[in-house]
Amino acid sequence: MSSKREQLKKLRQSRNVPPIKEMSSPAEDKLKELEHYERQMEEAEENSRKDAVDIVKMQEETVVEQTTEKAAQEQQKEETEPEKEEKSRKICEKLINSNWYTITDWIFGYYPLGKEADCLDFLEKALHDGKHVALPRTGAGCTMEFYEITSLTQTAEGAFHVMEPTTACHCINPMGLSNQQITVLVPGVVFDLAGSRYGYGKGFYDRYLARYAKLNRFALAYENQLEPKLETLDTDIKMHRIYTETNIYNIS
Repeated sequence: MSSKREQLKKLRQSRNVPPIKEMSSPAEDKLKELEHYERQMEEAEENSRKDAVDIVKMQEETVVEQTTEKAAQEQQKEETEPEKEEKSRKICEKLINSNWYTITDWIFGYYPLGKEADCLDFLEKALHDGKHVALPRTGAGCTMEFYEITSLTQTAEGAFHVMEPTTACHCINPMGLSNQQITVLVPGVVFDLAGSRYGYGKGFYDRYLARYAKLNRFALAYENQLEPKLETLDTDIKMHRIYTETNIYNIS
């Protein structure tokens, strides 16, 4: 580009080129040609820089995608179905042997979805032992209520493909159970030891537990779902306790 600029300068000097508006037609054409070439070169350099930036971004995104995919594959490899069932069985054993189980009247459980810990064996045991069991049903505006069931067969696929109590089941208002012990089992996909949790992002449990803040709330998780610390909002409700296949974490 520098050689073209020098040619432009020399051309102006050698021909004593006047301002553009006073230039003769041949000289004007030559200058315009050189100036046009300079603009093209500058645009080419700018486009090259942009292309280089785009390539770097694409490479970074590819690395992130590959890393995320690899992490997902590793986690899936670590959690085969038999291993997941064994982990859930151990969690259910801890719930049955807990100090609160014998004295609780109501268990507000959940029907597991995806990576959530499976508590169905525990709920079956609770029904067999004469406990009251309720499962959640979601409604408009990201609301949620619990409905009593007497069998796990009293469920049907509802919102988000989650099994929910049928319409024949009765809604339970915790405020009407003031003299009874209620324990809420809370699902999730990621937790930390401060009692924070991530679900699927709709905030159903946070809204419900904010309404009934005095209820016992115990999260069920696998050890590999625990993180050192989660970023949370003021509206996120912390758990009182977390049960995993190997530990029970009491939240201070």
